[in-house]
Amino acid sequence: MTRKTRKLFFISFLLSSGIVFALPSLGSVVSYDNHFGCPSPRSEQRGKPQYIETSINLVQKDQALETASRGRVLFSQTAASLSGGMPMAMGKFLALQSEDGMVAILSGFDAISATARNGIIESGVKLGDLAPKSGDSFSFSLRFYDVSKGVWVNPLLLTQLTQDSVPPRIESLILRSGRTAIEFSALSKGRTSLSQGSYSIFLRTVDTGNAFSSSGIFRYKILLDGQILLDKKMDSARSTANGLSFMGLTSPSFSVVDDKGRLGLGNLDLPRGQHLFELYVFDFSGNQARAAWRLTAE
Repeated sequence: MTRKTRKLFFISFLLSSGIVFALPSLGSVVSYDNHFGCPSPRSEQRGKPQYIETSINLVQKDQALETASRGRVLFSQTAASLSGGMPMAMGKFLALQSEDGMVAILSGFDAISATARNGIIESGVKLGDLAPKSGDSFSFSLRFYDVSKGVWVNPLLLTQLTQDSVPPRIESLILRSGRTAIEFSALSKGRTSLSQGSYSIFLRTVDTGNAFSSSGIFRYKILLDGQILLDKKMDSARSTANGLSFMGLTSPSFSVVDDKGRLGLGNLDLPRGQHLFELYVFDFSGNQARAAWRLTAE
């Protein structure tokens, strides 16, 4: 098969912050699945923590990757020598830094070019060939790290990929107090009775997207009796001494994911009386799902 090359790395975008970042050009990508902000798939190994992911997986028809402008190779791994850590997809990967400080981590290579293993790389340098996915397509994983701010950035904030039109799905929503867990049911038409007090909010959502793309869960908004209780976005994850913190939540990220893969968003103080609890979940494309829960606190 003839191997095509395409320019992947380093196209500058001017963000609202006024900082110019050099980013991948993803014009020939045929599909993608954004996992940023999603708990990792549950492991069969009991007790293994579920970290929240920072990557986007992409599928393209071209096998070879080529630089589009000048940058630096910070690190390259040409064999699966690590047993854990970053990136999640182990094996051959590259960490590339643009001249303005943004770092892109690419994994999924079948082979990395000798010219892309260290030091400065110029425009037009081949990074390597991707491992085949199926048929004539090739997949790879991409992450962005903003060195100046110390955060992992949601990849879709820095790319211009075609977005999906399918709303996300709320799979599970519970209010937890101690060992008591009360679960929302969309089929229930009546009110849910519970004790007044403080509850932790846990939910599991999924963005299935369309046949080609899934932009990922981006925003959570919760209202209680019409007043905004919480409004958080999965735009970045801050690096802390304990690990990654998403949306200002506790780090490391696995500490806010329960054993059912539900994400803990925060707390709800529920006084005595009747209440309307509303949850809105948005994907990056702006599609939304809503759950309306009528509660009676006794």
